Amino acid sequence: MFLEPKPTQQIDRLNLADQIIQRILTLKEKQVIAIGLYGSLARGTDQLYSDIEIKCILNTEEEDYSWEWIEDGCKIEINFESEDVILN
Repeated sequence: MFLEPKPTQQIDRLNLADQIIQRILTLKEKQVIAIGLYGSLARGTDQLYSDIEIKCILNTEEEDYSWEWIEDGCKIEINFESEDVILN
């Protein structure tokens, strides 16, 4: 099955973003320092095919990494960064 983005309303993207953030907090609860949206959805300038972009700051010394996938027709991108990279 080939997944592709589909038109999604802002409220649906915001609800999905909240669900994803809650899953991240459950999965990495002891590592998360900060988490939030960025990009067009955060600015309120998103369109029907806009993606969800989430940045997560962790208290680890791991290299930065990203997860990307499509869920409910919406492209999701999560960037995980360690706090030492942010502070330096």
